[in-house]
Amino acid sequence: MRRHYWSYGFLGVVVLLGVYLTGFHYVGSVPSCPATPLINCTRVLTSGGSVLIGVPLPLWGAVWAASGMLRLFRWGRRIWIALGGLGLCWAWGHEIALRSICLWCSGMQFGILLAVILGWPRKEYANKTAL
Repeated sequence: MRRHYWSYGFLGVVVLLGVYLTGFHYVGSVPSCPATPLINCTRVLTSGGSVLIGVPLPLWGAVWAASGMLRLFRWGRRIWIALGGLGLCWAWGHEIALRSICLWCSGMQFGILLAVILGWPRKEYANKTAL
């Protein structure tokens, strides 16, 4: 049962980081971050791959995490997990293509991974899932 609470905690962190980074996106700025050849938040957060269908990637992550906290995907937990996995793949592919890492984005990605790992599988869903 404690794993469930940790999962909610990590989802909350993902929501906060996502809203924080989205605010910077719409203001036209980036949060402070080291600027090295490998770590470059400015490059990652301002490139074309940081926006998907006109929506900043951190906002997608925040909405995904909030939907998990509100249990909007209770009926389709595997779909929710798959959407999170696709988002992670997009973010990682974006960073690999740029050959740069954003520490803020990595925090979100790590939070998503931990939330999924700690929240899956859950005993109460083991016998009730239709998928």
